[in-house]
Amino acid sequence: MRGLLIFMLGLAQSASATVVFIDNIEKMTKQSDVVIHAAVADQSVKEDAEGRITTLTTLEILDGIKGARTGDLITLYQVGGALNGRVMRVSGAQHYHFGEELVLFGVKLDNMIVSYGVGLGKFKVLRGTDGTKVVEDLNDLVEAKPGTSGNTILQEPKPRQFASLDAFKGAIRDAIALSDRVIAPGALRIHGKAKSGGAR
Repeated sequence: MRGLLIFMLGLAQSASATVVFIDNIEKMTKQSDVVIHAAVADQSVKEDAEGRITTLTTLEILDGIKGARTGDLITLYQVGGALNGRVMRVSGAQHYHFGEELVLFGVKLDNMIVSYGVGLGKFKVLRGTDGTKVVEDLNDLVEAKPGTSGNTILQEPKPRQFASLDAFKGAIRDAIALSDRVIAPGALRIHGKAKSGGAR
């Protein structure tokens, strides 16, 4: 009975929200083409060739952590927005505001980028008297997680928080270094561990 109630709750939640699997920071870093610390510099709303409303947000890159250069501008592409009295809403889509500071995990789309996933990849940078912290921005999402009996559990996601911007960016750079690490030519693998074949 309890399982049925959880299932019914999940159906009710998913009817008005986007259901997602939330990856850890290491996997997000590896699968993203671009990871940037940026500020929103501009935004425009246009209609594409198919008649869809699209929002183009210009981001000024404050720190090109992966796949981008510090100081450059990059355009974030989103379907949805408001134009000439028409409103097109995409469930789970994130919102960006002029001057907002953030860390973004993105995937390349032609000469633009899109976020890591619908409602995923955006971390707000919040500056205060007690320092600069980072908080994940999750909007209208339902998290799907594997259950212990092979089922899928739907639940309200808890935004991840990091007490320090520098520490958060450091963790991302550590993940990049780990994914880029390769075994040196001639290395020997002994008992599951790589060991260099040459003297050091």
